[in-house]
Amino acid sequence: MRLAIIGVGLILAASGCDLSIDTRDGHVSAHLGVRWETPDQLDQVEIVGDATVEVYVDPWIDRVSATAGGGTLDGLLLSSSSGRLSVIGDTAPGVVVVIEVPALERASLVGDGRLSVFDVRTETLDLALTGGGRVGAAGRVRTVRVSASGHGTVDAASLQANTGEAVLRGEAVGILCVSGGLDAVVDADSVLIRRCE
Repeated sequence: MRLAIIGVGLILAASGCDLSIDTRDGHVSAHLGVRWETPDQLDQVEIVGDATVEVYVDPWIDRVSATAGGGTLDGLLLSSSSGRLSVIGDTAPGVVVVIEVPALERASLVGDGRLSVFDVRTETLDLALTGGGRVGAAGRVRTVRVSASGHGTVDAASLQANTGEAVLRGEAVGILCVSGGLDAVVDADSVLIRRCE
């Protein structure tokens, strides 16, 4: 399924995609009406660009939806392939894209955007950042794996983990809440902080 949202009134979508647009109250919603046979079929979200995205994990939903508050989804490309939902492009200042998924095992950001993940409950969560953006995560996992390169920040202080792994390159900052063992490879200019909120 591939869908490009050019503006509020112009939508290009592949056949078989159940898409609805809601423009009430200044919000534009793209409901990607693909039903997954099991919640774990879509377990990855990647952001490429400078978008501001919030991802909420809810195992009780049976479809993925994306909503933009405070503006439109102009210029964004949303696509799904092999269990991964991709959001490509930039958002205007003040616009937040909200995505609901039934499961999440990997969240990645390439660029200078902001990616925040909430309510994660899984065995292992991979958080990846390339660039100057910011990735945040909240919830509870058995193992968190963080990889970051560039000059951005991965803040997982609100993600309670039993064990953790971190690889930080460049001037990256990683903040982890790990109660047990933590294996880390950290460049001289990177910073790793162990803290729980």
